[in-house]
This record gives sequence, C-alpha cells and structure tokens, in this order.
Amino acid sequence: METKSTLTFKRIIITSVLFFCIPLISYLFDTIISNITISYSLTISIVSFIFIIYNWHLFALHYNRAKKNIGDSIFYTVFGVLVIGLLTFLNQKYIHGYLLLADVETLKKYQAASLLLIFVYSFSFNFSLTIAYKCVVDRIKFAVSTVQVILFSGLFFALLFTIFFVPFNISLMISSFLYYSLLYIFCSYLYNQSGSLIPSIIALTIVFGTLNFLMIL
Repeated sequence: METKSTLTFKRIIITSVLFFCIPLISYLFDTIISNITISYSLTISIVSFIFIIYNWHLFALHYNRAKKNIGDSIFYTVFGVLVIGLLTFLNQKYIHGYLLLADVETLKKYQAASLLLIFVYSFSFNFSLTIAYKCVVDRIKFAVSTVQVILFSGLFFALLFTIFFVPFNISLMISSFLYYSLLYIFCSYLYNQSGSLIPSIIALTIVFGTLNFLMIL
C-alpha cells in the first residue's frame, strides 16, 4: 500500500535526531543516577512524551487507518506477534544480537516500579522507535519496485539503529545488524500491507514486553 508523505523535513530531522540521541542522553543521566536501566527509562519516557505531542497528527492518522481497516489491523498485528516472536527467539538462541532490555537486577531491586520499567522498555520505546522509523524512511522511494522500498527501508534503519544503540563491539554489531535487518524489513512489510504503524507498535510491544516480564519470573 503506497501512502503519500505528509511529513516536513523539519519534522523528520527533529524526530530522527531525538530518537537516535536516546543512548547519549541516557549516558548523561547515568552520570547522575548511576543506573543505566533507570537512565534509559527516564530518557525514553521524555522522548516518547515529546513524540506524542510533536507527532500527534502522525499517530492519529495511523490510528484512524488501523481503526478503519480493523480486520486487516488485527490480522497483521497477530501475524506480527508470531513472526517477531519467532525472529526474537532465533536471535536469543542463535544470532545473539543486542536487545535493549531492562536490567534483571534493577527489575528485582525495584519491584514496585518493575511494571512501569517494563512498560517504558516495551511500549514507550517501541512507540518512539516506530515513529522514528516512519520519519527516517518517509522519503525513500523507488519507481521500480515496492519490494526495494521494503528492503532498503529495513536495512537502512537497521544500520542506523545498530550504529547508535548497539555497544561498540564488531561481532556484536554484525549479529545485531542481522537481527535488526530482518526485524525492520518485516516491520516495513507490515506497514506496507496494513497501511498503518499500529500493528508494528502493538506487535513489538507484546513481544518485548513479554521478554522483559519473563526476566523477573
């Protein structure tokens, strides 16, 4: 499904810069807080709040598309949970790419706040990620094939995510790039088929929320 871009270059740049600055801002907070999980949680919360306000029109547009085509939205959400869950399982077992998850010790130490931390690391982060993804790849167009758009969008965002979010270690970055390439190519496919970002947001939230929650059991 092709959709006409409604995003200005200013919105694209501001949203992209804010998202990819999450690790830097988190490490700055960590110099004061001395807990990287809480530092990331604080940064993600701030960025997602800004995204909700600054990109409300974009979110509302995709929410209304999902609501209008509720059958497709439910189908691609369930399909997304199954495929992303499988990809993440394969990553944990074979690929060993880096995942941004809450620290187990922090979740157990601050049990009263553990559900809030899991919410931030699952919904808030993946909401911000999906909005940033849309902004980063918004102007990517190929006249030849929709498949090229899906592949290039996924690979390009995976490369950026690996550079900015994955700790600097060559083998870890290679394995992470492989996982995130598969993940974001699939998310690009979901968006292309459903015409909305909502199935990807929900599917990512369910998979990573489950993964975070299982760590404290």
